[in-house]
Formats: sequence, structure tokens, C-alpha cells
Amino acid sequence: MLFRSLNCLPNGVSIINEDYRVQFENAWQQDRFGNNIGQLCYKVYRNRELPCQNCLIKESIEHNDTEWSEIKKSDGRYYQLVAMRMGKFNGKVSGLKVIVDITERKITDEKIKKLSRELRKSNKRLAHLALIDSHTGLYNHRYLKKIIGVELSRAKRHAYPFSVMMLDIDYFKSINDAYGHQFGDLVLRQLARQFKQSMRQHDVVIRFGGEEFIIILPRTDKLNGTIIAQKLLGAVKSFRFGTTQNTVKIKLSAGIVSYPENKVVKGIDLVNLADQLLNKAKENGGGRVYASIDANDEKEVFLEEIGRAHV
Repeated sequence: MLFRSLNCLPNGVSIINEDYRVQFENAWQQDRFGNNIGQLCYKVYRNRELPCQNCLIKESIEHNDTEWSEIKKSDGRYYQLVAMRMGKFNGKVSGLKVIVDITERKITDEKIKKLSRELRKSNKRLAHLALIDSHTGLYNHRYLKKIIGVELSRAKRHAYPFSVMMLDIDYFKSINDAYGHQFGDLVLRQLARQFKQSMRQHDVVIRFGGEEFIIILPRTDKLNGTIIAQKLLGAVKSFRFGTTQNTVKIKLSAGIVSYPENKVVKGIDLVNLADQLLNKAKENGGGRVYASIDANDEKEVFLEEIGRAHV
């Protein structure tokens, strides 16, 4: 009755004694692996000359416990092995071993893992794209809000300077009016490329909105930030933007603020101060860089005109 029941199981079942001899195999087992009754299990199942280390049957017999294992055969199929002590069989202590084909489950698991990895990568790409200005390829305003406080905290923690430059194209509206918005958009893209080519590797260029840009300058004090701004304004001033049919030259205005020269609490404070300086530079004719001397003074913010940019 027992053997008849075991032969009806949809899994492989074998009985192996303490001497590693196969005593019984059900129909499922024999259909897949042949009739190995009377043979040494490690030879016929594993093609070994000596018993397997950590043999499941041996472990289950000695410890009277259920042991589990998983193997992959040379044909690529996966099997789960379960062994348990069953007392004496044909006069010797034996163990019952059940083998379950889990190939389909493993394939499904691998597919799920692969999909999960692809989903994580896709989510990372989407999260990154959410921080990119689709028009210029620069970082956007959302990224600025995310990074500005982090950069200021890092500068405070490591006691190094940190500057923020805000730039704006002077009289950009007149370009759009004269040549159309498509032409103006082209100028913005070309300017973005100029910024990327001109700035240092660790600087971060951000499109703040419209024709305004912000450049984050780690490890840069006010003086060096101003020098960088002057060189950038000069490089842009010498470049011709547009198409082969229509080209224009543009000028930029810039405001520079720096930590620790500017006593600020939050990173966004640097952005607001840079915006004030930029507006003052534009009000005074544009094409120049302004930097703050004492942004913490209760009186009107003092400004220093560093000078017009030269080619």
C-alpha cells in the first residue's frame, strides 16, 4: 500500500539506507533518472566516487531531522531535495528522500527578479529625468531645491567655501521678438552647451527658469567665483549664437554670493541673495558681475561691481 501511494506521487521519492544504498524508487524517479535500486546513491545520482559532504540522508538519519537542499542538474533543471529519517527498511536504518522539480518556479522567480531589476533601473531613470530640464538638458529648478541645502551643509561640515552664481541673458525678449521663440529656444540650448563646456567638472549648471541659470561652485570663494563669472561672460560674449542664416551675440549679467562670506542659514538664502545681485547688475546696464560684500547688514545690501566682462 505504501509503495503504491508513493508511485502515485507527482514527485520523485527514493528510500536510501545508512550505507547509501538505494532501496526503493517510485515511478516518477525511475522515469527521469532510471532504475537505480541497489546502487550507491552518490554514484548514480551525483556521479561521485565518495559520499557527498553534508549528505542529506546521512544528516536526517543521524539527527532525526528534516533536511533541505536545492540542486541544478546539467540539463539546466532545478530540483529541491527533502530528506527525513524513516526508521529501518530491509533491516537497516534508512531515510526517505523526496525530489521536487522546481524548474518552472525558478524560471518564474528569475523573471520576477529581472523585471524587478529593470523596474528599479527604470524608476531611477525616471527620477533622474524629473530633475532634468527637457529643453536644455541641464538640471532644473527641482534639482536646485534638492541639492542647494546639501551642498551648503557639506561646505559647513568640511569648512570649505561654496559659491552660487546666477546668470541672466540681457535683453533676451528682444531676440524672441526679432527672430521668434524657436530661434530663442535654439539660443538657450546653445548657451547651455557653452556653460557645460566652460565650467569645471564638479560645477553644477542649472536652468533656473526662462533665460535664468544658476551655477553651483563647490570649494570656490567669492573672489574666485567672480573670476570664473568674468571669464564665462567674456567667452559667451565672443560666441555667435543662432543658425547659418541668422546669428546674434548675447550678453549676460551675473550675481555671485558665497559661503562663508555671506552669513546664511539655508542654501536657498544664497539663491535669493544671488537673485538680488543679478537684478542690480541688470538695472545698472547689464553685461557685468556683482558680488555681495556684506549681505547680513541690516541696511541696504552693499554691492561691489567687480567690473564688466572683457573678451
